[in-house]
Amino acid sequence: MTQASPSGYTILDRSAWAALAPGERRYVIRAVVGRLRPALRDVSYVHVDHALAVADAGKVGAQATLPGGLLLRIDYDALVIGPPGAALGPEAPFLDRESPGITCAPGDRVEYACGAWVFKAGPLAAGDDLAAIHADPLAAALEVPAQAWLRLRIRQPGVRFRPRGLGGHSQKLSDTLISMRVPVAWRDRVPLLTVDGEIAWFVAPTPEGVRGRVAEPFAVRAASPQPDRLLIVVRWQRIR
Repeated sequence: MTQASPSGYTILDRSAWAALAPGERRYVIRAVVGRLRPALRDVSYVHVDHALAVADAGKVGAQATLPGGLLLRIDYDALVIGPPGAALGPEAPFLDRESPGITCAPGDRVEYACGAWVFKAGPLAAGDDLAAIHADPLAAALEVPAQAWLRLRIRQPGVRFRPRGLGGHSQKLSDTLISMRVPVAWRDRVPLLTVDGEIAWFVAPTPEGVRGRVAEPFAVRAASPQPDRLLIVVRWQRIR
């Protein structure tokens, strides 16, 4: 039912949680808090009962405060207990809100370390296998204007995204992330690669694993782009 993490949080499977009796659920909350904060001695009934009520309501994104600086948070398929933001963990790359990100030109070869991950970008090489790149959820081949500026950043309020398959129409990025079932805690820290300010590509964790999305205007349709455009490869690589 539980999955511990070196990042200091515990994941509780919601389907297994639903099968427990109320008394068992209270015991699990106390046990997890005790495991994460072994020196803590004051875990009151009020804290546990409030966390239980929030967990049983099951509203995605809802949180309950627990002693020791811990939160219980509701995700799609799990309950997460840990410090605020801890459940971002190493499962997928993310940017802190204070991160400056990086800005580069399409022809630059870039390596940008970010926690346990490194972001890489560079021109498509002659020997690169487009099929293999497309099959990798942590990588993408993009066709971009040769004079464009690329920037890696987190989302801004009201930003929109033009996913492939919508005929060039855009939707709120928040709607895309919801449809992908990206955990609430991740949505403001998903690394977005923009081209002249428009979102071109991102990767994010989902219940099915890390998934990437390429925007329609930057999808590669031919091995030889137009003269004023370049093919580039971008990827995230785990470094520890």
